[in-house]
Amino acid sequence: MFESKQMRQFCVLIIFGLLGSGVIANAQDSTQLPPTVKDTTRLIPVADTSYPKRKLYRLDKQYVLGYWTDFKHVVSRPLHWKGKDWRNFSIFAGVTAATLAADWEIRRLSVANQHSISGEAAKVIEPFGNFYGVYLFPVMYVAGLASKEKRLQSVALGGVKSLAISTMIYAGSKLLIRRNRPDKATSSFDFAPPFARKSFTSSPSGHSNTIFTVATALAMEYREVRWIPIVAYTLASLTAVSRIYQNRHWASDVVVGSAIGHFVTKAVWKNNNKKTAPKQLW
Repeated sequence: MFESKQMRQFCVLIIFGLLGSGVIANAQDSTQLPPTVKDTTRLIPVADTSYPKRKLYRLDKQYVLGYWTDFKHVVSRPLHWKGKDWRNFSIFAGVTAATLAADWEIRRLSVANQHSISGEAAKVIEPFGNFYGVYLFPVMYVAGLASKEKRLQSVALGGVKSLAISTMIYAGSKLLIRRNRPDKATSSFDFAPPFARKSFTSSPSGHSNTIFTVATALAMEYREVRWIPIVAYTLASLTAVSRIYQNRHWASDVVVGSAIGHFVTKAVWKNNNKKTAPKQLW
């Protein structure tokens, strides 16, 4: 019998193995550029009818300057929202409000249904929103350098950029939304004024932001490989739920953190991989 720590390590290896095998295999297929497409275009063709070309990041001055460009793009998006965007925001606001109203009951049910097996499962999943999620893209970049897979390097650089921008936004939100954590609060509406009470750091959920940034970056980049988005978003959802189960976040904290990670990453990705006509090169 495995000890609990060994079992957790084994499960982590299985999960990364599933994601890694698909990512590396797809990188190998897509980085073989045809003679008519030069690497200097910074584009590579992929089997995706919606976005048939992907921007190829390199670690250079243009990439570094892109952090500020993409950050401005993300924070200015509400100024350019149209009907569909406002509809989606209204749905998000409604879901958040409903979850906020149910936070205390969700916490009560979670605390009342603690089991050793689900507790061990939560311990396996939780680090994906912290340690594993943060270091996944640097590891991918080193692997890309070692294998000379340009797309793998590019995906890693794009993921790091999205994670940096979403982290800035979620960290700034924590300073404004000073909410007490459920394991210390006596009410789900235990808030402090903005910038006050440094211990009030429950909302939004950082773990949820991190893992949904990672999941969205992988899902958007490898959207032509159907099972990668499924595995990525399933893992992200389980990680987010584990924070509620461990009584470290309210359910609405998880909703907001997940939304920041997902929509910020999606905005960054789409800004750098805009749809083009079939014969166009950017």
